[in-house]
Amino acid sequence: GVEALVAELHAAREGTPAVEATVAPTAGPAPVFRPRLSDTAPALRVPAARLDELIDLVGELVIAQAAVSQAAEDGADLLESLDTLRRHTRELQDRVMAVRMIPLGTLFGRYQRLVREVAAARGRQARLDVRGADTELDKSMVEMLADPLTHLVRNAVDHGLEAPEVRQAAGKPPEGRVTLEARHESGHVVVTLADDGAGLDLAAIRARAVQRGLIGAHESPSDARLRELICEPGFSTAAAVTEFSGRGVGLDVVRNNIAALHGSLEIDSRPGQGTSFRIRLPLTLAILDALGLNVGGRTFMLPVRQVKETLRPRTGDVSPVLGRGEIVRVRGEPVPLLRLGALLGDDDHRGDPAAGLVVLVEHLGGPLGLLVDGMTEAREVVIKSLQPHMARIEGVLGGAILGDGRVALILDVPGLVRLAAGRAAALRPLAPVASGIDAGASP
Repeated sequence: GVEALVAELHAAREGTPAVEATVAPTAGPAPVFRPRLSDTAPALRVPAARLDELIDLVGELVIAQAAVSQAAEDGADLLESLDTLRRHTRELQDRVMAVRMIPLGTLFGRYQRLVREVAAARGRQARLDVRGADTELDKSMVEMLADPLTHLVRNAVDHGLEAPEVRQAAGKPPEGRVTLEARHESGHVVVTLADDGAGLDLAAIRARAVQRGLIGAHESPSDARLRELICEPGFSTAAAVTEFSGRGVGLDVVRNNIAALHGSLEIDSRPGQGTSFRIRLPLTLAILDALGLNVGGRTFMLPVRQVKETLRPRTGDVSPVLGRGEIVRVRGEPVPLLRLGALLGDDDHRGDPAAGLVVLVEHLGGPLGLLVDGMTEAREVVIKSLQPHMARIEGVLGGAILGDGRVALILDVPGLVRLAAGRAAALRPLAPVASGIDAGASP
């Protein structure tokens, strides 16, 4: 109970300037705080001041709990006492999450050597500038971010920076600069990896995409769409396979790993000025704000960060595209549409779209519509892992327990697209539609 937690915190606090606290294994998405159990368990050092704050807050919870009990016995209005209890519970939640926070500098420091090694192997001159190393992120997320960042840093030196003589011919200093920066932004942590190299060769990317059949020879996709194509599995413009490049393996894994962290990856590039990769992450894997979606009489949750807007389509706004699935017209522009009822096993999913709602989300640099029956207000939910009790389900991040005790699955947009592709509602034929291709054109 609450009293036991107070006793455990006091026991951990006495006589220690910093206390080791056990953390849950990083394989699960929901971090857990509990007193130290063994010397072999994964541990982190917690400043004593943070434990002091937890002790004070738990004390306030005990008082608020007593006030609620007393109000219930006296038949008084419970709303004020419940509001106090709710406020203290939220603050305690924030403080417990802070216990798991560590500075990103513990991760960034390892890349100085990587930059030197890759630069020496590839005949480059490069230096790494680190900014915002004191920005804090959940410990498990820092560990899971290590591999994606390693690949991006290696790519920045190998692909991004030019050889010294090429840079000098272009009026640049012979030494290239790679910048790794972290900062807080609107309740998220944004990690940016940028170089001052030549930038992406969009013409080469387009030629390779046409060769692989990712886009048609006569299509004119946007620059944003072309930049996203470098994250396609097996995609590479390298002329030869080396130790560092040419295998087409890497950026697709980076994107998938970042998606597993409930984050997003944005790519920007300017010819002759360089390329930047912007990773946007929640502060923790345990809790997120989610929108309730009603589909076939069931409730699903969708992370609010993935939602751009919602709208109610008019009759005639939704139309099929000759074997490519369906589109919905949004302010006159065609947007690929996925019916969640069809994807999630609802037998009665072919009703009038005008009776439902379209939730617009961002995917692969463009909008994507999800057709649902209805929607409930956004709420904060705690993510519960479905493993090892269930096999991995495509399109599902995990589960959440609602206020009425029901379990709702938390949906993942990239996973839903892969699920649709596996059921012959492929995203690739739909994607050019979002780029302005005539919806009535033949495949």
